[in-house]
Order: sequence, then structure tokens, then C-alpha cells
Amino acid sequence: MVKIALNQLNPQSNPRLNFETMEKTIKHNAASGARLSLFPEDFLYGIIRDHDGLRAAAQQFPDWTREFSALARKYNIDIIPGTLPSSSDGRFYNSTVYINNAGKILSQYSKSNLWLSERDEYTSSHHLPEVFTSVVGKTAIIICWDVFYRQAFEAAIKQGAEWVIVLAFWSINQSDDLRYKRGKASRRYPDISDSKILDNLLRSRAVEYNCGIIFCNFAGVHTYEGITGKQRAISANRTQVIDPHYKVYGRLSNRKEATLLCDVDDIKQSIEDFEIHYGRREDIIMNYPNVQQP
Repeated sequence: MVKIALNQLNPQSNPRLNFETMEKTIKHNAASGARLSLFPEDFLYGIIRDHDGLRAAAQQFPDWTREFSALARKYNIDIIPGTLPSSSDGRFYNSTVYINNAGKILSQYSKSNLWLSERDEYTSSHHLPEVFTSVVGKTAIIICWDVFYRQAFEAAIKQGAEWVIVLAFWSINQSDDLRYKRGKASRRYPDISDSKILDNLLRSRAVEYNCGIIFCNFAGVHTYEGITGKQRAISANRTQVIDPHYKVYGRLSNRKEATLLCDVDDIKQSIEDFEIHYGRREDIIMNYPNVQQP
């Protein structure tokens, strides 16, 4: 068994204060016996929607990763610090790193399937996730809206991923910026909630790709400066850990700030048993069905 800590928290607008919160949380996670501490998408800075703000934040990416590496060594714990802006060739990316307890970066990934409101400033990464060995086993990391990007999952499975970690900033409301750009939906659908959709979606991905899912979302109501003024993002919560057999290792069912501590076992046998029944990974690896268009 490996204990991991999923920190469902709400970032402030000050990255240094957020970093201090992260250090306190990581220290507590380590004292609780966790070997991995992870945070949601955009946690260090909160949501940034202006070009100058992104440029300033992206310039600090190397400095922040060094600070997180120091925390990993200090508290002897692996860390995924959510996501933070990075830059290359004048373009901005929504990026994350996995840092082991020796302070070494084992993986770096930038978001491919950008959310609608990110596409004005961020660039979609053309690099698929690379599988590496983490404390839970063979692991791939993706970011939020990547859950709808099948190529990311297929690439992970073809590399032997057992777990897919999803860092998210998934809200239940439409931002004013998107309402201004795309219009407002004409009807409400009270029987449908993003929280319920998330549960079904994550369960579907675990079954569809025969893998475990580790999903970490933000908490509360996050306020930030958008293109059209002050915005609110209301968390869909649902931070959770599940496997393809519908086993729920743990789940947070409200948007309060909390840490989900989960004891995660070796998932290999679960994957093998599921594969005997359904052959999903075999189909993905073999590109079946390879249907030729007429």
C-alpha cells in the first residue's frame, strides 16, 4: 500500500501565499505518512487571463520548480505542484512537473486540450504524456480538459500506464468571459450537474482505458480577473481515486477545502483481470479496429 494525498484547495491571487500554503500542506501530508502530495491545476497563481501576467509568471517557472524540488527533499515526499505557466519560443503553456523525494524532476507535461477560455493566450502542447515510474507505479499525468483527448490516454496505455493522474480546475458555472464570447445557454438543466458528469466521466475513462484514475480538483469559489472583469469559478469538487473495477479508494463529495488521504494498492492484478474480460488495452495497442475509410 502507498498513501497519497490529494489536496483540494482554493488558491489566492498571491503566488507566494499559495506557496506557503503548499509547504504547510506538504509538511502535514508527509507527517501523515503520504509518499505523494498533489495539488490542482492553476493552484500556484490561480487563473491568469492577461498576457502580461502570463509572461511574468512563465518567466518564474524555473525558479518555482527549484523551490518545489527543495520542498520535496526537505519533507522527503514526492510532489506534483498543480500547474503553472511556462514559456518556450515566446509561447505560453499550462505545465506541470512530477518531483520525487530526492528533488529530481521525473516528468514534465504541458496541457494539450486547452479549455475554451485558455485558447486566447496559451498554446496547445503537441507532446503527448510520457509514462514514468512514480510511487504508485507506471504513471502518466494529464491536465483537466485533456480527459476528452483520447490520444493522450491511448499514448499512456501504449506505454504501459497503470495510473493516469488528472490535475483539474473544473467548475460548475460558465464564466462571464465565455458568456460574452459564446452566448448564454437558453435553458437550465436542473437534473444535470458537472459533479455528476465528472463521476460518470472519470469512471468511463477508467473502464474505457483499463487504468486507475487519480483526479485532483480545486475547492470553493475562486475569484479572478478576467477579460470582462471579475469572474467566479465554482468548484465541481469530486477529487477522487478509482480503478477500472469501480473501486473507489476515496472521494470528496463537496467543494470544501480538504485533503483526501488514500491508501493505494498495486493495481497490476486489477488491470490484468479486467484485461482478461475485456481486452481494452490489447485493442488500443493493436489499433483495433483499424477501419479504412471507403
